Parts: sequence; C-alpha cells; structure tokens
Amino acid sequence: MADSRAFDNPYDDFVPHRENGCFDLTNGKILPKFQEKLQFAVNKLLSELETQLHESNSHDYSVYTGTSGIALLYLLLSKRLNSSTYAKRALDMAERVLSKLKNHRVSYLNGDAGPLAIGAVLYHTQGAEAKSQHCIDRLKKMLPQVLNVNSDLPDEILYGRTGYLFALLYINKCLGRDSIDSESMQQVVTAVLRSGQNLAKQEGRNVPLMYMWHGKYYLGGAHGIAGILYMLLKAKDYMTESELNNLVRPTIDYLQGIRFPSNNFPSSLGNNTDKLVQWCHGAPGVVFLFAEAYKESC
Repeated sequence: MADSRAFDNPYDDFVPHRENGCFDLTNGKILPKFQEKLQFAVNKLLSELETQLHESNSHDYSVYTGTSGIALLYLLLSKRLNSSTYAKRALDMAERVLSKLKNHRVSYLNGDAGPLAIGAVLYHTQGAEAKSQHCIDRLKKMLPQVLNVNSDLPDEILYGRTGYLFALLYINKCLGRDSIDSESMQQVVTAVLRSGQNLAKQEGRNVPLMYMWHGKYYLGGAHGIAGILYMLLKAKDYMTESELNNLVRPTIDYLQGIRFPSNNFPSSLGNNTDKLVQWCHGAPGVVFLFAEAYKESC
C-alpha cells in the first residue's frame, strides 16, 4: 500500500498446520519451546521500554499513548504471571500520574477517567481500599459534566461520554458490579442515548441515533457510531428493552446498510473513499460492534 498511513506486512500469509509447532491442538495450550520464545521476546521488549522510560520525560499520562497505558501493561503482567514485582511497578507509575490529574478530561483512553479507574483497581489489589474508593469518588465527580447533553462534550470513545462509560464498566468488572451504582450507570447510558436522539431529530435523520465529532458524522470505532453503539451494548443491563430494540438495534441495522461493496465502511457519512481499514476508520472498528450485536441476537 502506497498510502502513508500504512506499512508493508513482512510476514508470510497463513499456512495451515504451521501452528502445530506452537500449540498443542488437543488442549489449545502453548508448547513449552514456543512459550520460552514468547517469554524471551516479552522480557526484551520490557527492557527496551524501561530504558526509554528512564530516558524520557513524558507528560503524556493517558492510557492510550502514555504512562497509564504502561501501568496497565504491568498490571496485566502481574495478574498473568502472579508477579508482585510487576504489581509494584504498575502502582508506582499510577501514583505518579494520579497526583498530576486535573479531573476535567472524562474518557478512559485519552482522559483522566482511565488513570483513575486503573488506580482504583491497583489500590484494591494491594488492599488499600480507602485509596481505591478515593479514585472512584474522583471519577464520579465528573458525572455532572458527562450528563450535560447541552455541552460540547462528544459521545465517542476516545474523548467522550462512552469513553467515560468504559471506565465505569471497567471498575465494575474488576471490583464488583456495585462498585459504581446502577443509577450512575443508567444516567450515563441515558445521556448517550439522548444526545444521539437529539441530533437525529434535529437533522431529520431516518435513524434513531446520530452522532457527530469535529463536524463530521464518523462511523468507526474511535470517534464514530460503531464505537458508541458497541459501548452501549456492553452496558445493555442499564438500558430498557424499548431503548435496546427501538434505538440501538435500528441504528446498528442502519450502519450495516451503508457498507461499501467491498464490505468495508466509509470513515464518515458522505465520504465515498474506500481505503481506510483501521480501528479508527473502516471495517476493523465495526467488527467488535457486529460481534457483540450477534451475541445479543442469539
């Protein structure tokens, strides 16, 4: 691909049965020799990461591209490898970030909600429940900003309301369903639905929900309808059957109906260029939505 957004894939195409040297197909487990190679590669990459961390002075605290994302990596490694060393590294990083937050950016990936959610989980794993609850309280202080549907806050995942919703769902998944009360969850879901209804009605759209970001009707996972609908489905327990069937389902059907003949998706409504195949724009960001919708229909 000549497009500057892409790079050449140096790897071979899929070859059937080559995976036999990596996995025990009878139980799906990784074979020891391949496990050793993976562990060596992980350690090498972590060593490079540590070196870059010591040499840099980044002020990017986000989960998406910054320090909180690295803290999350160490948290996941600590759970997978049952390692207190990784858990301590994760907490050290998270604590440095938590002291810098201003509590005004609301999303998980590119806002303060993500570091707060990760901090709450890390403190909980260390038995520091008071500090964990403090992170949750700071997270919930953002609610009035999120619930104001007359503000300029977008609804998309990367910066907006559904990014905040992801942080709440993450807390409840890791710490227990009632860590964030049902009323708060329902209020956020209702705000996302109301925002989409307002724009659809305002513009006379033939679809129940419509969303905009930076002046465009994006469709993909990061900034668009697909990502928003996916998060709504993940929070379906906080919607009524009427909202699910009369608002979310028809909007998914609408999105499915505007595919290109290639089965890829436009980056935004009115854009007829079929070239972007990314999570942000294109089919990869829509796969998650359709897979989740399929699960709900079964």
